[in-house]
Amino acid sequence: MRKLFTLFLLSVVLSGYAQRNHTDLSGLLNIPGTLKKSYESHPAGTEFDLIKVIKLQRNSVDPTKTGVIIMLNINHQHVALPASKADILDLQATTREDFWQSVFLYENMYAHYDNKGYRNDIRQDLTEESLEYLGTLSGLFYEDAHVQDYVHRLFMNAKPLHINNQRPEVLSVRLLESPSPDAYMLPNGTLLISTGLLSVLDSEEELTAVIATEVAHYFLDHQVINVIKTESRARRAEFWSGMLEIVAAGFDEYFIHKNEYYVLGTTYLGADIIASVINAHTNSRLGMTYTQKQESRADKIACDYLVFQGIDPAALTSALIKIRNYYEEARDYYTLSRYGIYAGMDERIERLPEPKKFQSRSYQKTVCGVTTFNALLHQAGNQYEQSIAFLRKNIDLKLTTDEDYTLLAKAHMQLYDSTEANLETLDLIARAKEMARYPNPNAYKQEILLLLRLNRQAKAADALVEYYMELLSSQYNAGNIDDATWMSSEMNWANKLLQRIELF
Repeated sequence: MRKLFTLFLLSVVLSGYAQRNHTDLSGLLNIPGTLKKSYESHPAGTEFDLIKVIKLQRNSVDPTKTGVIIMLNINHQHVALPASKADILDLQATTREDFWQSVFLYENMYAHYDNKGYRNDIRQDLTEESLEYLGTLSGLFYEDAHVQDYVHRLFMNAKPLHINNQRPEVLSVRLLESPSPDAYMLPNGTLLISTGLLSVLDSEEELTAVIATEVAHYFLDHQVINVIKTESRARRAEFWSGMLEIVAAGFDEYFIHKNEYYVLGTTYLGADIIASVINAHTNSRLGMTYTQKQESRADKIACDYLVFQGIDPAALTSALIKIRNYYEEARDYYTLSRYGIYAGMDERIERLPEPKKFQSRSYQKTVCGVTTFNALLHQAGNQYEQSIAFLRKNIDLKLTTDEDYTLLAKAHMQLYDSTEANLETLDLIARAKEMARYPNPNAYKQEILLLLRLNRQAKAADALVEYYMELLSSQYNAGNIDDATWMSSEMNWANKLLQRIELF
């Protein structure tokens, strides 16, 4: 009944302002609240419903009621409040849409657009550049239906369905194959979340906090604002053609020279190639290098959103600390420097609530396969210490698979070569083989190499026969291995190695 009355009142309000040539900015709203301070004849504490935001042309009758106006329903009467006085409103959002619309009003975004315009030329330019950038990343998107849906649901529950009538962008989320923990919203509304971020965090609360921060940057149009402020911009075609050359060279390198760690026909780009397309220059180009003030505002809004959703805002503190710790442990100090994408991280953390521990078993179980994948990406880039760190996380959480132990064995072999270390690594291989539902060629191959390291030629020969005859041949004949080139190469390697062993 109250909503019907609001609709009726709105029609009366707009008919009353018709002669003033108003423009609808917000569409119909219905956000309850109270006045923090008295306004006109209405004392502080007066209840209202915010029903619309409009633009009134200047007039000589009441010059204070021009420009961007917030229309309120107070005691069944319409009241026009200048948008500049939005801070006297205590809006009490009850829905996600109400929350983000409240942010839009408190941040004076309607007045911002009224003064600066929507700059659709820049907006279109950035949309095209975002699409070009997504094109360069087309081979780096993580495809796992379960994980994709899981992250999509969290994203949908954090973002607004509608921004305003002049910003028709559609928000979406994609997962990027990158072991470094990153998340950033492109100017066209695409949120990129790295697989590394999923593994570094430990709970839905932390991931929601990061998502809310990126949505806040986008909601406040920080990307467009930053690009407009930039005095000079490299020509778009020249910039993106250079980016495409970097990515193409990376793909060529890895596809011509097969990754040393090969999994049934799959080739992985190393973290170094991935980093070439995820860097501070690209962020700056797309307006995603935020000022300290912008970071502070986005973090504050994210914390408010967490409180609105009944989540402890310390989740954002925890998430940022884990991101910072990753880069410190990886000795990637450039990323945390004033020139990197996480400049001023310590200052951001200090402004946030005291950190707390966040951990969700359901979240960790959902992303444990992603953690294994990140370990593999690090190994593709010869970053074995970082790979071990990811694998140890799965092991500590008791969420391991045979692939985790096989990857851990390979990393150990690349870093250590003492008898004691090789025996420990052999034990890892034994665990991998015990856990495997299906024979893993990589585990068998690592076992052969370990036995040769330990001068156990006879056992190595037996393992080679098993690898060559019982595993490769049977798996290929069963259709489980469909890469004939790799199959031929592996069988040739096994055959020649067996011949050399027999010479001892």
